[in-house]
Amino acid sequence: GVLTLHHSQVETKRRIDPRYPKAADNLNLGDQNCRARVFIDEKGVPYKVEVSSCPKVFHQSTIDSLMKWRWYPAKVDRKKVKAQFQIIIRYKA
Repeated sequence: GVLTLHHSQVETKRRIDPRYPKAADNLNLGDQNCRARVFIDEKGVPYKVEVSSCPKVFHQSTIDSLMKWRWYPAKVDRKKVKAQFQIIIRYKA
């Protein structure tokens, strides 16, 4: 199974800021917040990202960015485990 956590329970090791999509620039969408569910393996490496709560034009940029992030592994009884959590990615126009 995959342990469900609050994002504050998982420490970020490396963060890569997403790029505001050029296609979104042309649509004048302004600032956006995308909610993403991130699934990480026992090494803290993401293997799946699901994006919601923002225009579709932001989804790929959010996925591309989060797949490059790294977290310290989640642990249960000192054993590293797979985990999932939600995070908000903010885009500034």
